[in-house]
Amino acid sequence: MKILVNGANGQLGQSIIQDWSGLEGISVKGFSRLEWDIADAQQTIQIMNEEQPDVVIHCAAYTKVDEAEGTGGYSSYQVNVEGTRNVASACQRVGARMVYVSTDYVFDGNQSSGCTESAPTNPLNWYGQTKRLGELWTLALCKNSVVVRTSWLYGIDGANFVWTMLNLAKKQDMLYVVDDQYGSPTYTRDLGDGLYRLIHTPQVKGIVHMSNVGGCTWYHFAKKIFLFADLEMQVVPVETKEFIRPAQRPVTSNLIHSRAGEGIEHLPHWTKGLARFFLDGRERGLLD
Repeated sequence: MKILVNGANGQLGQSIIQDWSGLEGISVKGFSRLEWDIADAQQTIQIMNEEQPDVVIHCAAYTKVDEAEGTGGYSSYQVNVEGTRNVASACQRVGARMVYVSTDYVFDGNQSSGCTESAPTNPLNWYGQTKRLGELWTLALCKNSVVVRTSWLYGIDGANFVWTMLNLAKKQDMLYVVDDQYGSPTYTRDLGDGLYRLIHTPQVKGIVHMSNVGGCTWYHFAKKIFLFADLEMQVVPVETKEFIRPAQRPVTSNLIHSRAGEGIEHLPHWTKGLARFFLDGRERGLLD
């Protein structure tokens, strides 16, 4: 099985390349943005024609949520909408299966119990709107496609909430963290494991939710980070309204995984994912 991964320099792309390279029965090839600009339709067609992949893991995305509300609005549309449309069309042309990595931000967060795959979408910010449009293009243009929604993604490589907390702990003794937004922190390696199983489950199509099981607030996530890091840090819970940010976030974005009976296994609990992150980080000499 030949697999292409775009957005290979992102935290999920790097994790997939590292974990899948050398596995029996597959070949995986990653493309950075410089190597594959998905907003360039001709380049996308050329790469797909040359490579003739069986599967494309579509990780490339514009993910700067707040910047997308302003100066990054056009770039986010180019990448998340037009770029996704280009990849979906090219996948259909060469007969490749497309796995589009999407986000919990396609929801408005008003469902207190969480959102299933069939729940109505209503993005609150421009980033979420562009990702939802990318979902629609994927499903419309590539018949053999899967939209995989995940949430609160973090990995060893790249900027994310975990590294932000650990870096701030080097400079400050106290942090204020939002305690009224709920979601499911998801470790890139756990998501990669789920995606690996998914590409070997060809009957699954449509929309799939895939995040670490369970949920918490950013405040409780931060508390657990410092516990695993064995760091003394005073974390103060605050409300979202105390932080003025350009993009509105959903209050509750827990993803309900309702398709587990189709051969899609649940990922581990989010605390186990965080424990795995710290184990990996220490093995690589990135954490004390």
